[in-house]
Amino acid sequence: MNNDTANNPARTYRVVGLPGDGVGAEVYQSAREVLAVMDELFDLPIELDEQLIGGVAVDATGSPLPQATIDACKSADAALMGAVGGPKWDNHPAEQRPEAGLLKIRSEFNLFCNLRPIVTHPALQAFSPLRPERLVGVDLLMVRELTGGIYFGKKWRDADQAEDVCRYTRGEIERITRAAGRLARQRKGRITLVDKANIMQTSRLWREVVNLVLEDEFPDVSLETLLVDESIAAEILPVLAQRYAEFDVELRACEKTCALLSTATAATEEDWEAEYLAPILAVKIVDGADAAMTHIARYGSQHTDTIVTENHTLAMRFLREVDSSSVMVN
Repeated sequence: MNNDTANNPARTYRVVGLPGDGVGAEVYQSAREVLAVMDELFDLPIELDEQLIGGVAVDATGSPLPQATIDACKSADAALMGAVGGPKWDNHPAEQRPEAGLLKIRSEFNLFCNLRPIVTHPALQAFSPLRPERLVGVDLLMVRELTGGIYFGKKWRDADQAEDVCRYTRGEIERITRAAGRLARQRKGRITLVDKANIMQTSRLWREVVNLVLEDEFPDVSLETLLVDESIAAEILPVLAQRYAEFDVELRACEKTCALLSTATAATEEDWEAEYLAPILAVKIVDGADAAMTHIARYGSQHTDTIVTENHTLAMRFLREVDSSSVMVN
């Protein structure tokens, strides 16, 4: 309860409710129950004004964010939103897809900062593929910029090609960095910037600006930089491990992989060289394409070697340099 609430106990606060589509509407209903409890416990009277956004708004008005919703939000104390989207609207024109309403409300109200906390609950640790000791004390806060970048860049398409421009300004990066800096001061005083500065000009601008802002305004906050290539293993490997477990595939892995997966056992030198006639998979985390190709050159069976990449140039290089190569391009 903020100071304004304490000083104005008789005031009724107006909240615009935006249930949205699918699970969004379900989550919204639970959130309404929380508001009712807050009213009861803290004498916080709230008046809900439900409006349309997303697919239900398209169905009712032809627009994913009607002007009535915008006007209601402008006159409200806060907005409570579920989520938008669903397969029902997949074939609509871009301007009539539910997600267009989400992007429009972000730009209309300059909602540039998205906070995503990650906290583990002991009761759920048994359902994670990660080792239990890796889950103790996990407390991360993802700070995501929401109104710049590829979602808001110029877009076009014809029958044979398409383009989505990724554009950031110095001001957009500065303000999200300041938000992250203020939050870091309230926590452990550390920020990790996840970028792709080895490839993308926008990431190089991000790295430059983030460093300048932190040096000038947050000298007490430490910064470390993590390339996406290095960080993706923690996201992908647990998901793959769950699928392999469904088919009784045994995983033998390097030290980094074992730290991520409770189902993996430590690999030996022989595991890297073996071509198993059984459901056994040897897994190693490597630092980029050069390390991957070095490993393949030393241990590969010259039967079939594969990479999964979104980088077409890297895919072509792998085809040229690895005789047994197979490439999946996303």
